[in-house]
Amino acid sequence: VPFPCVLKPREGVASEDVVLVADAAELAARCAEIRARRPGAALVVEEYLDGPLHTVETLGDGDTLHVLGAFRTGLSPLPYFVEERLALLPGPPRPHTRDAVRQIRALGVGFGACHTEYIAQGDRARIVEVNYRAIGDQCDLVLADALGVPLFEHILRIHLGEPLPADLGARADGRARVEYVCADRGGTLTTAPSASDTRLDGVRLVYRPLRATGETHPLHRTNRDYLGVLRATGTDQGRIDRAVEEFLAVQRWEIMS
Repeated sequence: VPFPCVLKPREGVASEDVVLVADAAELAARCAEIRARRPGAALVVEEYLDGPLHTVETLGDGDTLHVLGAFRTGLSPLPYFVEERLALLPGPPRPHTRDAVRQIRALGVGFGACHTEYIAQGDRARIVEVNYRAIGDQCDLVLADALGVPLFEHILRIHLGEPLPADLGARADGRARVEYVCADRGGTLTTAPSASDTRLDGVRLVYRPLRATGETHPLHRTNRDYLGVLRATGTDQGRIDRAVEEFLAVQRWEIMS
């Protein structure tokens, strides 16, 4: 096993029990910890890929395959892999997107929505995972809003047997950012903002709570630590970033241990 490496359950979601391990002793210890929580779980050891994490979002009808867009993903500090923010890139990064699409085509991807994550290393796209579905955690809503296309209608029509148009009519100037507010400790959430949907200076800000006040949770170090999600869309990335930072600076999330 090349160290460092990534240890994770073969079956799972939300980055649960996904951790970077430095050596054989830590690998054995982490395996014991995970199996104490998941008796009999099959675990996978993966090569650790160092570099910027991107996604490519595609939509196909079996013949035509559209590249909808690409996100840059910001992760929590190692050794955990919690997604903390995503930014829609102005255009799919090349040559990495081209390489990623080549690889998913080789896997037989071409029908419906597909969400692929990869690490950019040199000119190569090193595939992390291929999810034969739309991107989740409300990024699908952001993608549809930023592109100005009826994404979910297209997905449904594909499965009804209708072909995709040659041109989806997606706008090219849409920008977006998704920010996840994460708990930093276990305890009871006592203060948090309510849901909101505002427009200011050309930016639409949509906040949705993911945990109700009064709920008590341990610290998972996974996506289950999300307290809320902030979706920002517009055409000016600078304005989007300022709107997000101002919202996060004004609002309060308090956890009592």
